[in-house]
Amino acid sequence: MNIKIAFITASVFALSGCNMNPSMYTADANKSEGTVTMAYHYTSSTPIWWSPKFGEDSQARASVICQGWEFDTARALDDGSYMENGGSIEGIDSVTYQCINSKK
Repeated sequence: MNIKIAFITASVFALSGCNMNPSMYTADANKSEGTVTMAYHYTSSTPIWWSPKFGEDSQARASVICQGWEFDTARALDDGSYMENGGSIEGIDSVTYQCINSKK
């Protein structure tokens, strides 16, 4: 009986770590430069098998911000960057988008 309780407890703790994937957020938005930076913040609870997903979703979110500034859309300026916080397992993965007017 005690072994079953220990196993169930260990399983719950192990599975609770599966839902620690970072969420994408707007790290910076600069209207005067027409740039938007989307990012993921890694912590020690981020699963090692997880990797950031920059693509249509991050471009769409950046485009919405750009459209609020009267631009048409956004396009990626870079392939992304990674910044560590000291020697710990923590950092930020980001991509910067440039707001553009495609109709001109």
